[in-house]
Amino acid sequence: MSDMLVGLLFVFVILLVYFAITFKQKEDYLVGAGEARKKLLKQLEKDIEQKLPGVDVVINRETGILRLPEEVLFESNEYELSPRGQAAIKTVAAILASRLPCYTKSTEPNGLQCVGPEESHRIDTLLVEGHTDADPIRGDLTGLGNLDLSARRATRTYLALTQAQPGLDKLTNGDSVYPTPVLGVAGYGPHRPVSDDAGRPLPQNTAPQKALHRRIDLRFIMVTPKRDAVQRGSKI
Repeated sequence: MSDMLVGLLFVFVILLVYFAITFKQKEDYLVGAGEARKKLLKQLEKDIEQKLPGVDVVINRETGILRLPEEVLFESNEYELSPRGQAAIKTVAAILASRLPCYTKSTEPNGLQCVGPEESHRIDTLLVEGHTDADPIRGDLTGLGNLDLSARRATRTYLALTQAQPGLDKLTNGDSVYPTPVLGVAGYGPHRPVSDDAGRPLPQNTAPQKALHRRIDLRFIMVTPKRDAVQRGSKI
């Protein structure tokens, strides 16, 4: 009986060590992915400051967001890009085309290529998000006007990016079994307002406050580790 108990205890210790090692591997991977995203956003911030001087682009390295305000891209209540917006998106597309290939894989042999060392951590999704303030659109009887406007703006931004740099829509997350396109589109209307550092939604009482919520966000989401990949010590 004592030998059986010792054997069970030994198995328990082995399992405990295994789960501890696996957890540490996943934790290290996620930390590394977060640092890779911060590095990318830092590069994008520098590029944008050089190529789009005077444009108030916000970059949040902690949440992985590159934020373009409405005033840069659209006229009030419009979903077609303004001439200034078209020029800005064309520049952003060129910047993304120069940086993203090091964090993704192209489905085209002669598509966008990484200039420099490839990153071990990959981008899973680059979501083009449309957002509005909470004011209802004049004449809208459905209550869905802001949601529709945000989705249309996100779609127009996506199309402008991929038309300026056709290779962007050929970039995937690099999964060896089910590679999926990185670029995606979402429209949230007023339902995801800008928040402060504590996660509280910022007020929308004045025109300048409302303007903060009307924007296009480019949200970078990194690939997370799969169980079998962690066990093999894979990069993905």
